[in-house]
Amino acid sequence: MKLGVVVRLDHLGKVIPGDSINYMDYVMEYFRKKSQVVMFDWRDVSKDLIVSKYAVGDKGGVRIRDSPKKLNELCDFIFIKQLGKVYEAREEFLSFLDSLKNFDGTILNPLDTIRNNFSKKYLIDLQEKGLPTVPTIALKENISLEEVKETEFSFAHYSGKPNDYVVKPMDFGEMGVAVKKVSEFENEEEFQEYLKKNSPVLLQPFISDILENGENSLIFLSKEFAHAIRKVSEGFKINCGLLNTNYELYKPNDSELKICERIHESWKDELGYWRVDFIYVDGKPLISEVEAANPALYPENCPSISKEFTSKLDAFLGEYYESKVNG
Repeated sequence: MKLGVVVRLDHLGKVIPGDSINYMDYVMEYFRKKSQVVMFDWRDVSKDLIVSKYAVGDKGGVRIRDSPKKLNELCDFIFIKQLGKVYEAREEFLSFLDSLKNFDGTILNPLDTIRNNFSKKYLIDLQEKGLPTVPTIALKENISLEEVKETEFSFAHYSGKPNDYVVKPMDFGEMGVAVKKVSEFENEEEFQEYLKKNSPVLLQPFISDILENGENSLIFLSKEFAHAIRKVSEGFKINCGLLNTNYELYKPNDSELKICERIHESWKDELGYWRVDFIYVDGKPLISEVEAANPALYPENCPSISKEFTSKLDAFLGEYYESKVNG
């Protein structure tokens, strides 16, 4: 049994630092005792599933290979761990997902879940199902900056009048890319250029509570809760890798866990491993994000959870693999 792990590899074939802490210690030191592990970057896979560069790890150690080989020969099943930034490579990434349909083995991550989760339209869908999200609406095309500033938008789960709004791309938003406060636009031309480049665009009220209270992230492996992290940063875009972000273990409350259960029950695609982020308004948790495509799970930020999370991840991968193989 040979496991293929999608990670980020630089031009020297070394694992990007974030990955080496996040999961690669687990993969190299634990899983390779049972089988061979092949690590590769999705950018190094052609449409006909030829892998140009990869790292092989087994009981004998880790070796870098740059002799092209078919993915079907390298591994029996694939765990899509880390995609890296895909915002500037959307079509290439979607093409990679399409090519995986020709993989003969088993893919542990549901491909439809990954593809669909790159659209944040799910926030509107969850709202319509009655779940408490950060209030979200889709902006109409060609709306003016003045109209946005002067309109009193009606938001579900939010009765206050915000002192600012936040705009973000509906599709392929990641790590705070193209997320801006409306007050940051200097003129109409700049705003229209933003709409043209990022359409369709979502609008949310700016919730200043996040600056003081941060964001709570709950991580799940299928239905099972794994751990939770509280993140507090000097900026409102906490998930974009800002410096001076503080991470600490967090014990979720019943309200958050029940909301996550409702998300799992109502989600239209299968959820493998996923993360829910909450912020608070007037003492109530609101969903700010459900990340099921490329989730950061933060064991590197709270090393004390690494051993326990490794055990949970191992059980999850084993059970998930068996369920996929045995139908």
